[in-house]
Amino acid sequence: SLFLESVRVTAKGLPLVTTDRHECLMHGPTQRFSCTIRQSTEFAKHQPSRERIEGAPVTTRWASIDGSEWLGTAGLGLWIRSNGILQRLTPTDQIASNHVVAINEWNQSSWFASFDSGLSRLRDGHFTQAPLGPRMLNDLIGTDAGLFVATSEGLYVSRDGETFRRDPRVTERFVNDLAYDSRRHVLYATSTNSLWELALDRPRAIARVTYQPGGSHSLQAVDVSPEGTLFLASEDRGVMRREGKRRFVAFDRLSGYPSSWAIDVLALGGKSALVGSLRHGIYPLEGPN
Repeated sequence: SLFLESVRVTAKGLPLVTTDRHECLMHGPTQRFSCTIRQSTEFAKHQPSRERIEGAPVTTRWASIDGSEWLGTAGLGLWIRSNGILQRLTPTDQIASNHVVAINEWNQSSWFASFDSGLSRLRDGHFTQAPLGPRMLNDLIGTDAGLFVATSEGLYVSRDGETFRRDPRVTERFVNDLAYDSRRHVLYATSTNSLWELALDRPRAIARVTYQPGGSHSLQAVDVSPEGTLFLASEDRGVMRREGKRRFVAFDRLSGYPSSWAIDVLALGGKSALVGSLRHGIYPLEGPN
C-alpha cells in the first residue's frame, strides 16, 4: 500500500511502519521489512490497534515508564492501553481536545499537546489545563532544561511545569517540529523555512539559525540519530541530511529517490533513516554507519 499512517520504533528498537493495509517491521542487519496484513474484523476495531481506534487514526503514542501505552487520536481523544486492555480517557476526564498531536512524560507528569485546544497535564490521576497560552500546538519534548512546546505562536518553555514563557531565542512565530540531541544537549526546532538550534546547556547562548536549509522553502519535520546526524523532511527537497556544520544533502527525485515530498523522517543508526512520503509510501535512506 502507498497510504502511510505512521513510522515509529518498537520497544526493542526496531522500526515499525504502518500503512492502511499492512504493518511492516524491519529486521536486523539485512534491513528488510516483513509485513503482515492488518486485521479488519469488528473484533479488531475494539482491540489495542497500533494505528486506528474505532476508525480514528492514531496520531501519536508514548510508552509510559509503568508499562502502559498512551495513544492520541484525531477525533476520539486520548486512550491508554494497560495489561492488554484499551480504555478511552476522553471526554469523561476533561482533557483539552479530542485531537492529540504529541505526548511526553516530564517532571513526574504526562503531557498532551492538542491540535486546537492547548496543552493538558495528567498528574496524580487528574487532568488539568496547562497555563500555556497558545492553543494550536504541533509538538512537545521534555529535556533536562525544561519542557519545550512547538506552537503556532512560537516556541514555549517551562522549567517547573507551572509557568510557561515564549523562548525569545526563536523568533519565528510558527514552529512545527522538535528534536533533541541528548548527547550534545541541543534542541532542534523547525519552522516553514528555517532550522533553529538551541544549546540547552548554555541558556544565554544565541540560537543558531539556518534559513532555507538545502534550498527548501517548506520544512515538515526534524529528527536526529543517536550519533547526532541531523535529518530534515521537506515538501520540496525530500529528506535532507546535514553533512558537516552547514551543508545539507538532499535526497529527492532529482537524486534518484522515489519522492521529493517527505512528510516525516525517522533517524536510525549512523547516517540512515526511514522516509515517510506523501504518495510513495515508506522508503529507506541508507548511508555509511
